[in-house]
Amino acid sequence: MLKKYSFFLLFLLCMAFTIVAQEGANRSRDRQEPSLEGSNTGYSFSIQNNTGFEIREIRIRRAGDSSWGENILRRSLLNGRRTSIRLDLSPNARYSIRMRDTGGDYYSKHNLIIEDQGTITMEISDLE
Repeated sequence: MLKKYSFFLLFLLCMAFTIVAQEGANRSRDRQEPSLEGSNTGYSFSIQNNTGFEIREIRIRRAGDSSWGENILRRSLLNGRRTSIRLDLSPNARYSIRMRDTGGDYYSKHNLIIEDQGTITMEISDLE
């Protein structure tokens, strides 16, 4: 009798673990990239780092907004490398991009129209 209950208890624990694991997978799959404009058009574009320095953060805001969005860089971006970004952006809207390097210096470009599949190159001349 004890074996039956032990088996049943083990079965319930396995089922509970499966349900919890599935819920975690669903949450991870449903997680989206940061959105600047709600549900507009998903754009994929690249940012090329030609500043001469390692970049620690990239923030984007709609032109004219006073606050920068969240850091969208998941790991450091070495000089000479590029990173791919996917965001919900409004077509033909203008945006500003700001990057911070490991030394705390900022580089920015303003009044940009970000094109799907385009590349934005940040250089030392973009130093603030």
